[in-house]
Amino acid sequence: MKLIGKDKALQEKGVLLPLVSEIQKINDRRNLTQHLADPVHEDILEEARVYTRRFLEESFVSFFDIDFWALDDLMYIEDEKLRELLTLARKHAGIGTEDAITSGLAILDLAFQVAHSSWPKSFGFHPRNVEASESAIEEFRGLHRDLALVGTGIDLIRYRYFTAMTPTVTLNAIGSKYWVRVLRNLSDPPEDYRWAEQFVIETLLNWQEQGLAPRFYVEDSVLQQAKDHLAAIETKLQASTKGDDNEQNEAD
Repeated sequence: MKLIGKDKALQEKGVLLPLVSEIQKINDRRNLTQHLADPVHEDILEEARVYTRRFLEESFVSFFDIDFWALDDLMYIEDEKLRELLTLARKHAGIGTEDAITSGLAILDLAFQVAHSSWPKSFGFHPRNVEASESAIEEFRGLHRDLALVGTGIDLIRYRYFTAMTPTVTLNAIGSKYWVRVLRNLSDPPEDYRWAEQFVIETLLNWQEQGLAPRFYVEDSVLQQAKDHLAAIETKLQASTKGDDNEQNEAD
């Protein structure tokens, strides 16, 4: 904290760290707990939470002119159209109906597939002079894909869970259309969606960091389909709500 407070760039900007003494006390208390196993009373923990929250809120406004609570991992997806696709997925899920959440999950699967397929071609599986059945080649292709994903740090169990949870989206050869397979039952659709979204965003950020440059490379019509589907769901929901209101008025 002392070194950060003396940072030349911050000093030149005239920016001061908020709550320096309070945060220093929290750090001192952490050292005592870590190195001396000194127990911490619940009141001290609560005080630390309050000061830490205030420090983050005030410092983010001072340094970056950003509301700390408005921060979202989605902001850091570099490709604009991938970010837009993920935003559409979230809007679908935010409607809250089973159909809308299903659509949101389908769009997450679409975003994952498009981003994965945009990797450099050297990562692809291109069998040459291989005498094998089509099924064997597909097995090799799947193994190659899984190994490539694991090589980027993806937990294969989480990936399997993601693919089991989301509807399968199929793009045609030029990526101008997509079709969605019916979703299996979910135990907790809103929570399942949140988990799947976090998995996709974390994966894309990880790929960005590794220089794989995930991007939306298919035709814009695919993005437009997602927008049209969202509009259709919203129209259907509004009609349903209006019908419920009319029934209620008639009952009154």
